[in-house]
Amino acid sequence: MIAKKTGRACWTLLDANFNRAREALRVCEDIERFADPAAGRSAARSAELRGMRHAVTAVLKQLPQKALLGGRDVSADQGKAPHALEKRRDHMDDIYFANLQRAKESLRVLEEVLKLVDGRLSDRIKKLRFDVYDYEKRKAL
Repeated sequence: MIAKKTGRACWTLLDANFNRAREALRVCEDIERFADPAAGRSAARSAELRGMRHAVTAVLKQLPQKALLGGRDVSADQGKAPHALEKRRDHMDDIYFANLQRAKESLRVLEEVLKLVDGRLSDRIKKLRFDVYDYEKRKAL
C-alpha cells in the first residue's frame, strides 16, 4: 500500500537513487563479467551482482512509475555536472570501488525514503544493502 504523505521531493529522491543503485551495481557486474580474470574477476560474482540489481528493480516495479518519472527534472538537476572526484580513476579497481560505495549509499537513501511510502519495501532494500556489505567483505577476503 502506497502512503499518501509523499510529495514530489520524495519521488525525486526515489527515482534518482533507484537509477544510481542499479547503475552502480551494473558497472561492478560488468567489470566482474568482462575485466581480466587474472585480476580475480569471476562469473559467479557477476551473477551475484546481477541478482542484487534485479532485486532492486523488483522493488522499483512495486512503485507508481508516473510518480517516479513525475519527480524527475533532468534540466534542473544540480548533480549532473561533472565533478572533479568523478573524473579521476587510475585503474579498474578504482571504478569498481567507487561504484560499490555508490550502490551502498543509494540503497541507504532508498531505505530511508521508502519508509514514507511503504515500510515493507524499505525492509527489502535494507536487506539488499546488507547483502552488498556482505558481498564487499567476501570479495575483499
